[in-house]
Amino acid sequence: MDLVKCQVLLRAVDTGSFTKAAEELGYTPSGVTHMMNALEEELGITLLHRTRSGCSLTPSGMDLISSIREFVSAGEKVSQTVAQIQGLDVGHVTIGAGLSFARYLLPKVISKFQKKYPKITIELIESGGSRLRQLMAERVIDIAVITRQEMVSGTFIPLFLDDILAVVSSDNPLAEKKEIDIMELGDYPFIRLKASYDHDIEMLMRNRGFEPSVGLMSSDENTIMAMVKENLGVSIMAGMHVNNGPSGIVGIPFAPRALRETGLFISSEEEISPAGRKFINEIKLVVEESSRLGRIY
Repeated sequence: MDLVKCQVLLRAVDTGSFTKAAEELGYTPSGVTHMMNALEEELGITLLHRTRSGCSLTPSGMDLISSIREFVSAGEKVSQTVAQIQGLDVGHVTIGAGLSFARYLLPKVISKFQKKYPKITIELIESGGSRLRQLMAERVIDIAVITRQEMVSGTFIPLFLDDILAVVSSDNPLAEKKEIDIMELGDYPFIRLKASYDHDIEMLMRNRGFEPSVGLMSSDENTIMAMVKENLGVSIMAGMHVNNGPSGIVGIPFAPRALRETGLFISSEEEISPAGRKFINEIKLVVEESSRLGRIY
């Protein structure tokens, strides 16, 4: 089975289009069509449905796609290892991250990484924790930036701890407190982040028996902070957002302190490619350097 054809197949599947796959990989759409026809002929099965709007996997393709991803991943790892032995730093790494990590943590990491390894390409996929776990299982992404509580299986590489904070406007009476009991937020309308967007906050409220009176709800932390600033209510949010938030809001630690652990999720140490290892080392260096300077994000 030809590795290049399988790589093209994965891009066609992931983009949903022969044309988009061709643009990304430097082929013509007819070239991609020819390769997919040849691959299907070699395997003796139809892998893809073709329509005017794009392409999708057939049932047979769905049965095979995980094995094909494993084959491509193994082939790319071999190629990268050979290049490394030859003194070359080449490869490709697909990173999955939530919007907050993509916004506050990864730009600095990617900037430093690309300067150090200009021939290693990076692809970033932004999604929530449950979707990232699924993409890891399907081998669509190599590394996920995620919190420990969102993990199910695999290997977790810890990076740093982040406070979960009560968020109030700067003129709220609670803003003068050095720490707060979560139940004190019950005296105010609560602006809630949708449950599927932050597992850690939902677990904190559940574990401490806090059932707020929800006034408003949003899937965007910046929207919530803007509402809190206007005294529409109070909220709970990771320190990463509060420290990058607007003036006019205050983040207050809980008593007892509430923390979430952020790190990297990979399938296993044995399966990570040389390019993936380099990215892991780079993000560790950035976090260590930022910690010494007193601010990670």
